[in-house]
Amino acid sequence: MAGRGKLFLGSVGALVGLVVVGLVWRSWYLDSQRKISPAPAEDPLPQLGPRGEFVGSSACRECHRQQHDSWHATFHRTMTQQATPQTVLAPFDGVRLESRGRRYELTRTGDRFEVNLVDPDWESARSGRPWGIGDRPGTERHRVTVPW
Repeated sequence: MAGRGKLFLGSVGALVGLVVVGLVWRSWYLDSQRKISPAPAEDPLPQLGPRGEFVGSSACRECHRQQHDSWHATFHRTMTQQATPQTVLAPFDGVRLESRGRRYELTRTGDRFEVNLVDPDWESARSGRPWGIGDRPGTERHRVTVPW
């Protein structure tokens, strides 16, 4: 009977250990998913104007004329403007680019311009074997790291 008692206690201990390991893994997995979840694509851009978040460059010009003129004469002025059909001159819809081993996809939906890319922080955090939804180019942002 003593052998059965030890076997029972060993089985209960193993079961408790598996439950603890499962709960720890689940907690880690859910936490890691929260950290890599991309921001919703529908985040509104800051609006220019009296009720928006920014006042625009004209509000700076009066007190900071020299700095404004210097900024206005450079490409910084055009690089920091809002992307609109009037300001985006290159083809944008469905263009795929690669630079330094990273892929970028340019998309346009109406007057909204987006660049889809893999966050470099996600790439550096990868370990183990990545499993994805579909195994084709462009699905990297859907991959999940599964530690072995």
